[in-house]
Amino acid sequence: QQNYFKLHACCRYNHATLDAVVDAAAGASLAPDDVESVTVGVPWMLDGMLGGYPQNMLAAKFNIPYAVAAALATGRTDISVFRPEVITDPAIRSLFDRVTVRVGDVERQQAVTGPGACVEILTRGGGRLTAAVTSIRGDYGSPIPRSDIVDKFAFLVEPVLGTSRTADAVECMDTLETVEEMGSIVELFQVPHRR
Repeated sequence: QQNYFKLHACCRYNHATLDAVVDAAAGASLAPDDVESVTVGVPWMLDGMLGGYPQNMLAAKFNIPYAVAAALATGRTDISVFRPEVITDPAIRSLFDRVTVRVGDVERQQAVTGPGACVEILTRGGGRLTAAVTSIRGDYGSPIPRSDIVDKFAFLVEPVLGTSRTADAVECMDTLETVEEMGSIVELFQVPHRR
């Protein structure tokens, strides 16, 4: 009843910031070159999450400026933007240098609600886009529609199981109480052998 669904493919401490970035940029159709600067306010942050440009996938997942730049440059926050070939994208690298993180700009909350964040995006055309988040989307305090969870599941599983078996898996999970043999579930999720 107090579960948390992780919608962004990175450290949880990035999530409020990414929620705010997505909210601020919604409907704006921003290209990376349209962004003059991004200022992120967080209540506190681990020092390692504010370091230089990441050199690998793990470092990218724990780097706030990278996550913000990747989200704005690609419109995505899933696993694809943390892959090595995307980390080398010059548009993300350039935007990274325009992201400033201010620690202490947001009131610290209790851990159960997660850290909040605020974001201000200034555009080269003189626009100002802002958003603030006090509860991470997907947390029990800010629930998401079932369709968002199913979409993420399908995005991750379809490349391995295929469309049909993924749909079967979703249907199985929806009717779990009627399953008589757990072996049928294990079989459903077995990865086909590749030669």
